[in-house]
Amino acid sequence: MENKNHIGTKLFKIRNERGETQEHVAECVGITYVSLSRYENGQRMPKMDILARLAEHYGVTVDELIGRDDADTKKEPAQGGHSRTEVILDSLNPENRAKAESYLEYLLTTQDTAQI
Repeated sequence: MENKNHIGTKLFKIRNERGETQEHVAECVGITYVSLSRYENGQRMPKMDILARLAEHYGVTVDELIGRDDADTKKEPAQGGHSRTEVILDSLNPENRAKAESYLEYLLTTQDTAQI
């Protein structure tokens, strides 16, 4: 897993490869194009639910967006094509899901660029 700059670079690359505008992607995902721009520039880190919506829009996994595209993430597909983390988060009640997402965001923003 890498830092938020990796995520921004990945979001920018995918969007440009698909020839989509920030405005179009933002509208499809339900965010503002300013927010998407900040994510792509590494100024802000998208919350887990937004990462999931971006991944779904682009047809990739959240793991790919955050840089976990190694062999461990490809062992076996989880239910319905969702990552194991998404399946776990979906099974939590809203309060615990919010806590888990907050903790995951904290981990993403506090780590260095080394692999975990």
